[in-house]
Amino acid sequence: MKKRTAARRQSEHRKTVSRGIRAKKDLDALPVVKTVNIWSIEVEEGETAFTGDPGRPSEKCTGCMSCMAACALFNQGMVAAALSGIRIYHHTAEWTLRRADKLYTYAVCRQCPGLPPCDVACPVHAHYRDDRTGAVLIDDNSCIRCGKCVEACPYGACSLSRELNKIIKCTLCDSCSDGPQCVTVCPSMIVKMKRLL
Repeated sequence: MKKRTAARRQSEHRKTVSRGIRAKKDLDALPVVKTVNIWSIEVEEGETAFTGDPGRPSEKCTGCMSCMAACALFNQGMVAAALSGIRIYHHTAEWTLRRADKLYTYAVCRQCPGLPPCDVACPVHAHYRDDRTGAVLIDDNSCIRCGKCVEACPYGACSLSRELNKIIKCTLCDSCSDGPQCVTVCPSMIVKMKRLL
């Protein structure tokens, strides 16, 4: 029953997306559509568990949450995990015992090239791209806070903050000349900015 319901929901979603795309006369005219110079954040663990560098004791995620704190502080002006555009989830602490390669998952906007699912679902098309990084940004004045983009994101990379009354997602720290703060503060240097296109 659950499988049938999920399949029905997926089918309805596909039809809705298809109708939305057909209703748009010129997709290239949408401010969120861009096919060149798009960057994204990735979290990649290194090959070794110890580098010998006291300032960087590991090339694996230590669970320090510095990336989340830096993101929330820079973009929202306060430190809170719920206000971060990047989320790191640890499942165990076995990385210290070198028993596994990767024991964490992360959620961050992949800045999907072309027309991203969040804008396809957005009834007012409040998304646009940063000219420099290609980051998918949200026009807070146009956004109606319906949460459709949160539901549509396949990576679970955005959330609706009732406290701030806005959508929280990775902006690649578009207003910072130093680049994304999560990349700057990661002691393990495993949070990286990579070019998609």
